[in-house]
Amino acid sequence: MVQSEDACKSRLLERACNGLNVPESLCEALLSEDQAQIDLSTFLKGGSASSLLVYLEHVPVFAPKASAFSFGRMSVRASVATDEQLDADFEGDSLNQNSSASDQVTGEMLQVPADATASASESASAPTDQPTADSSTGGDVAQDANAQSPPADGSGFEVVEQSAALQEPAQRPDMPQQTQVLHVCLGSLPDMHMSCKAFYFLRSQPGRLTVEDIDTQLECGILSEGPSLRMLQQVLSSIFVPLLVQQAGGDKHAAVMSSGDDRGQSSLLNEFLGDLNKFVGQVGQTLHELQGNVHLVMPSVQVDEVEHASNDNEVISELEHIMSDWGTALTEVMQREAEKHPVGTGPLAEIEFWRVRNAAFSSLYEQLNLPSVKKYVSVLEAGSADQNLLTSFKAQFNELKKVTEEARDNLKFLTTLERHFKNITSGPLAGILDTLPPTMNALRMVWIISRYYSDDMRMGALFKRIGQEIGDRVEAAIDVKAVFKMVPVEAVRLIKTGKSVLEGWHNTYMQVREKIEVSGRDARWEFSKPMLFERTNYMAEICSDLSEMVEVVDDFHKFLGPELKAVTGDSQGIDLVIKSVEAMVQPVESLEFAIFEKSMAPQWQALKAVFMSSNESIKNATRELIDVSFRKLRSADAAFELLESFKSIKSRGAIRKQMMNKMNDILQQFRREIDTTTAIFHTLKDAPPLTRNMPPVAGSVKWSRSLFARVKQTMQKLQDVEAELLQGETGQEVNVKYMALAKAMLSYEKQCFSQWQEKLTHIIRETRYLDRMTFTIPEYALNVTLQEDRYLQCVDGLTDMLERYCKVLDRLTPIEQQLLSQRLTQLRHVLDPGFSPLNWNSLGIPDFVATCNKAVNEFQSLVSQVQKSSSMAEKVVYSIMTASLVKDPAVQGTPDVMDLQELYDHLERFRLEAIEDLVKKYKTVGGLLRKIEEVVTGTNNGKATQLAAYYAYWERNIFTALNTMVLNAMRMLVNMLVARSAKKAAAAGLPARPPLFKVVMYLNSPEIVVQPSVNDLKKVLGRLARNQVESSKPFVRWMSGTCIEAPEVRGASDDDEPFVHTFFTDVSQNPQIVKTMLTLTHSTQKVIFGITRYVDSWKRHQALWKTEKASVMDKFKIKHPTNADFEEKLAKYAKLADDSTNFDLEFVHINCQSLAASVRDEALGWVQALSQCMRELDTQTLEKLKEQLKGLDEELHKTPVTLEELKQVLNVINIIRSTSMNMELRYVDLEERFRQVDRTIRGLMTRVLYATAADKAVLEAEYNDACGIRPAWAELVDQAGLVDFGLSETKTAFSITTRQQVIEFQVVASEFLQRLKTSGPGLPNTDLAKGSELLKKFQEEAASVSQQREQLVLAEKLFGMDITGYPDLVQAEAELKRLGQVYAVYAEHADNVRQYSQQLWADLDISRMVAGTDEVAKKLRGLTALKNLPVYELVEKEIQGFKNSLPMMRDLKNDALRKRHWDQLMAVTGQKFDMDPKTFTLGNMFAMRLHQYGPDISEITNAAIKELTIETELKKLADVWREQHFDLFKYTKGGMDDRGWILKSIEEVTLLLEDMGLNLQSMMASRFVRPFAEEVRKWEQRLSLVSECIEVWMLVQRKWMYLESIFMDSDDIRHQLPQEAKRFDGIDKSWKKIMQDTAKNPNVLEACSVDGRLDNLRMLSEQLETCQKSLSEYLDTKRCAFPRFFFISDDELLSVLGTADPTSIQEHMLKLFDNCASLTFSRGNKAVTGMTSSEAKGFDKASLLTLQGEAFDFATPVVIDGAVEVWMSAVEKEMRTTLHRSAAIF
Repeated sequence: MVQSEDACKSRLLERACNGLNVPESLCEALLSEDQAQIDLSTFLKGGSASSLLVYLEHVPVFAPKASAFSFGRMSVRASVATDEQLDADFEGDSLNQNSSASDQVTGEMLQVPADATASASESASAPTDQPTADSSTGGDVAQDANAQSPPADGSGFEVVEQSAALQEPAQRPDMPQQTQVLHVCLGSLPDMHMSCKAFYFLRSQPGRLTVEDIDTQLECGILSEGPSLRMLQQVLSSIFVPLLVQQAGGDKHAAVMSSGDDRGQSSLLNEFLGDLNKFVGQVGQTLHELQGNVHLVMPSVQVDEVEHASNDNEVISELEHIMSDWGTALTEVMQREAEKHPVGTGPLAEIEFWRVRNAAFSSLYEQLNLPSVKKYVSVLEAGSADQNLLTSFKAQFNELKKVTEEARDNLKFLTTLERHFKNITSGPLAGILDTLPPTMNALRMVWIISRYYSDDMRMGALFKRIGQEIGDRVEAAIDVKAVFKMVPVEAVRLIKTGKSVLEGWHNTYMQVREKIEVSGRDARWEFSKPMLFERTNYMAEICSDLSEMVEVVDDFHKFLGPELKAVTGDSQGIDLVIKSVEAMVQPVESLEFAIFEKSMAPQWQALKAVFMSSNESIKNATRELIDVSFRKLRSADAAFELLESFKSIKSRGAIRKQMMNKMNDILQQFRREIDTTTAIFHTLKDAPPLTRNMPPVAGSVKWSRSLFARVKQTMQKLQDVEAELLQGETGQEVNVKYMALAKAMLSYEKQCFSQWQEKLTHIIRETRYLDRMTFTIPEYALNVTLQEDRYLQCVDGLTDMLERYCKVLDRLTPIEQQLLSQRLTQLRHVLDPGFSPLNWNSLGIPDFVATCNKAVNEFQSLVSQVQKSSSMAEKVVYSIMTASLVKDPAVQGTPDVMDLQELYDHLERFRLEAIEDLVKKYKTVGGLLRKIEEVVTGTNNGKATQLAAYYAYWERNIFTALNTMVLNAMRMLVNMLVARSAKKAAAAGLPARPPLFKVVMYLNSPEIVVQPSVNDLKKVLGRLARNQVESSKPFVRWMSGTCIEAPEVRGASDDDEPFVHTFFTDVSQNPQIVKTMLTLTHSTQKVIFGITRYVDSWKRHQALWKTEKASVMDKFKIKHPTNADFEEKLAKYAKLADDSTNFDLEFVHINCQSLAASVRDEALGWVQALSQCMRELDTQTLEKLKEQLKGLDEELHKTPVTLEELKQVLNVINIIRSTSMNMELRYVDLEERFRQVDRTIRGLMTRVLYATAADKAVLEAEYNDACGIRPAWAELVDQAGLVDFGLSETKTAFSITTRQQVIEFQVVASEFLQRLKTSGPGLPNTDLAKGSELLKKFQEEAASVSQQREQLVLAEKLFGMDITGYPDLVQAEAELKRLGQVYAVYAEHADNVRQYSQQLWADLDISRMVAGTDEVAKKLRGLTALKNLPVYELVEKEIQGFKNSLPMMRDLKNDALRKRHWDQLMAVTGQKFDMDPKTFTLGNMFAMRLHQYGPDISEITNAAIKELTIETELKKLADVWREQHFDLFKYTKGGMDDRGWILKSIEEVTLLLEDMGLNLQSMMASRFVRPFAEEVRKWEQRLSLVSECIEVWMLVQRKWMYLESIFMDSDDIRHQLPQEAKRFDGIDKSWKKIMQDTAKNPNVLEACSVDGRLDNLRMLSEQLETCQKSLSEYLDTKRCAFPRFFFISDDELLSVLGTADPTSIQEHMLKLFDNCASLTFSRGNKAVTGMTSSEAKGFDKASLLTLQGEAFDFATPVVIDGAVEVWMSAVEKEMRTTLHRSAAIF
């Protein structure tokens, strides 16, 4: 043992020397120290010390020779090198360090080389007393200097020169040199040695360590010298964090596998671990900032005034030089940072990358953003001639500002994800599943709010890193070479956990992506799925394969275990199969490639194929082993036992299937065995082999049963274990044969037994006849014969009694048997003596028969009474079941069709009468049952417990009857409706019955009224159906277990109707009743639809009464109708006047006579209106013709003086000649229309039909006037010919004037064309609105000019001249036409815009505007031939600009825009308007010319959307906290004593606070939070208040619950601590007041925000702390008085102090006194008389009791008086006195 411990110590120090890079001679010297030996032994034995530190000290030595010195409580001897060696070696080491690791800053000490120390180890040493507190190493000083001022050349010489301990050793001969001393300590380093370099050992398990354990169970590492940040980071990340992770999850596997059950066991530890990780990150960030700082050189000049400094050339020169250096430094830093990339593949590397970049850029930006630097720049701007330098510097500074903001923003958002990323990187593997959802939500928030991580490239790269990290975690956790060596269950759990993590990564991403798509507000995630999930999905497949492999191997090991060897007995064969299983696993364990790499998929598939092939081979070998085992068996029973043995061994797949096939073979064998047994039975049953001395009957029965036992045992096993196999074809055949054999053998036994019974009578008869024949008869035969009469009498009496007994039982129904079960039991007790003890030799058989007959008679009477009452109840139930609730009115022969209300009253009256009668009968059922109760139990209250099931039986019967009654009523109602359908009645071969009721239709302009209305019809028919179901309401239910009707249940208030428990609720839920109700509803809906459709058919004529005749006639006149038009209209309205009929619709009679009469009157009114219209039109036409003839006649007879007058006369002549044919048609048509005065067409009524006599005379006069038009026109034509002949000479004179006018008009046309080209609306710079007006002017002028041309052309025609052409006018007209087409499109667009402008902004319809604009644009594109016109391009630009502004309007219509956004829009566009939704129109929007401010509007709308997201989140947050309530429950003692309210678990609220805090933090990090910054800060303050308040609240609650039971339940404590009790009473009152207020309003936010709530809770906490402190002091006084009270806890001590019962000390005696079970008290517990040991003397076998332990009596009893500590001290004293006396005696 000693040698093993020495080896362990040597191994420990060897590893420490290697880690510290010191010679082993120091370790050997350390082992020679006694204290070191003690500390090392303590650590190895596994005591309380869990950590060991071996640290190196550099001790100064003033002599250049060897010295021995002591330091601290452990000292060693070491050799010292000479000054020259130390200087040379130390300087070389310093050079090496600076050259090899220039980026190291702090935390690593310069070390003395091992070879230098070793070379000096041969020298002697002398002691010194130099204190260690004054010693400092050169490495510390060097590195401190290095951290503050790095060398310019990077060589490291400056660091060495600045070291005070190493400067110029040759010039200071008295400077102390250094030697190395090795120390060891437990726990932690001494304060004076905190800066020493140390090597640590940590152990996590107790027990003694061996040499092998040192390499496997210890955590070890190096602690760097000096109190540096890097040392702190290393200690925390390398020691404390792993230890805490290990403690939180056990060993490494447990840490990986920790599930949700494990996470709840140490939430405090996990919280501390999270805070520690956060602190480690902050230390690392600070370290990176120190490393990344670049200090810019600042000018030495002082700039007070910029103007003065700008005139100083020296200042300008120095500033230019400095700025040039700054530019160079900026370029270098920017270039260096641009070349950097994240170090590592995980997401934490991304955060670290931005943290380092932020540190680098922020340092520079802050230095360049100083006010002094800004002054320097202003000086250079004012006085420097090198503007390129300034321009370059400003560009660089702007770029620095940009990248600094980018780094800062990215770091800010990524820091919110760091906690989740750390859980993914270093947390338990199973915990990643819980981390993924919040991680995805946080990533979504970053995606929405961040400016730089809202693009696919950056966010996609971050997602890729997360997926890579998850894959790496799973790959590191699942070692394929180790999983087969693990416990299979743990291995499978580990693999499945890894698979769940991999699949959870993909599923969680897809869920969040789907949420984003469903919301439709944020940009979608369109990242490359192969990039994110290709590896993880493949790894999940590999995990599935590994899990299957592990389960296969585990199944083989389970199956091929000791149980299989015991069953088969073939151990050697099984061992060979096990070796095959191990060989199958070996290739997987020894694979040389990474299985999780997809590139290795073919190799893995090949390996998997080999594994599965080996699996099949092993399965085949196992199946062969099973086959061999079954071939050795001969019987089915033995085979079944073997198969059961196999089934007890776990197996699956083909092996289990093969065993099931063996079961079929066993069934076949069993069938053959049954056949063999059956053959043996039938062969030997007549003469079976009997056992010796066995009588024939008994021997036959025994043989039969032993033969049957051969197959019965096997059959029972099959039925018990494999019952399913007997359901198959073979099993059923076996079962049939088995049952046939069993029945045959049972029949055989009964036959044998009956033969024995028959032999008794036969013996009696044979004995009687043999006795007469003087044969000697055996005595037993004579005795039997002498008792023949008695035997026969007993048999007859028993037979008669049993027959009556059976008849009575046969009369009982199952429910009556249950009702009379107690009486039946009593009756059977009366019959029991017949089985035992009575026999045929008993004398009490007649009395027994008489007693049984009496009991049977009484029971029969009871049954008769019960059945009489039950039959009466059955009649009531039957009457309910067969009751008719509906009676068809047609059966009564009612002649007239009823109204709907009459029908309803008739049916309802019949139903109510029937229900009233049934209810009366129903109420008699309870009385009948009470009679039965009186007969059965002797009570008559309807509450007999024995009859509870009987009551329920009758209640079920009544419920069934009510269901049947209601269902029959519903069906009868349906049949009553269906019988009115002519189609269905004809199909059934029956005459259709008359309708049930009638519906009247009439016109009440402007609507057609149906009486009763459709809604009333639907309601009444529905009410009829519901009434049938509600017929079950009067039948009140019975109370549970009784036949008493349930009483009414009063409502919460007096206004509420009382509730009655009836059958209605259950009956209304009957599916058949519901189905019938639907059928009835369908029939009703069908009729209602028919009525509605019929009403709609009349509504097509509603124009007759809804349309105003005058306005229609006015419009008709405008169309100038012909005579045929009038005839068509008149025929139409005449036909409508004759359209009317009545008819039956299913079960409804439709009466529409009134409606038809009203429509006829309206149609005749239209006929009269048309006639009047026709007369008015004809009269107007006649007057117009007269006036036209008169005017032509006047114009024709004018004498022309001027050219114009001549042209007018000639034009009149031309008109008369050209319109002659048209005029003839007109007066002929007019004559024809007036001619209708004298005739009527068959079926056609004209206006003459309704004219009076006076009117007819007027019509006759009008007709004569119409006939006078024809001769007047003929005369006018003749006059025109005469006038034309008389003007021949005048026309010749005026033709010369016309020619001169033509020449002048040609000049006018040319001038018009020229003006159109120079100042017309088609110029390129024309304003379209003004151009449109100008076009109208030119068109009007063109029309005037065209009219002049027409006049000249007409004059030329009239005078017979040649027609002159005007090409300029034609060109101008063509140009105006082309411009008119383009301007027409613009006018349409402008008109649309004007219409849109009048719309309110609230009614904006973008789709309509887009469609209208597209339509106008399409029309413009249709004018392709006009594209060369300048105005075409202007119109196209105008339309396109308007179209481009529509998407901006759509964006501005977004609900996200608020008033502040509209204010920004006004500022951008320079337009002011009122946003009142009642007055703000689109015209205001059009005035802003939105298409000119596209980028600005886009920025405003995007900001509004982002702000809406924040606003929505804030609303959600408010909604959540509005609904968040404390969960309270009553705090009681012993389940009875109410102590007030307390809070339940607040974990949900705490988690909610954390999540909401992160959300608010993300919001504050967004640049869009400005409008809500105050609200966000307010919520942060409120949630911070809630968090702090809840924390203090729960602390107060825990303290109150602890102290409440002490101060409120213990009068002794209150007496001992009166001040504290009084204080606690006040606390209790305040606490209960707070909790009562909270119970009234449990809202978390409001409860925590009550004024002074937090302060009150803090005050209560302080007061409770004072109470607890006083209580502890009080307990300490008791413990000081009786020190043994220190052995029990505070609660136990309080239980003793809080009662006056001295025996309460008994349960704590084992703790107070070792091995003392109890005290012995005198009678009345007035004194303590002795003690009893806890050890038992033994066990008493007779009494089965444990003997009491050893006991002794006190020499002097201790009186119990005063405080418990007083008399317990006396007990202790007396115990010692008595024991001392006893020892002295012995």
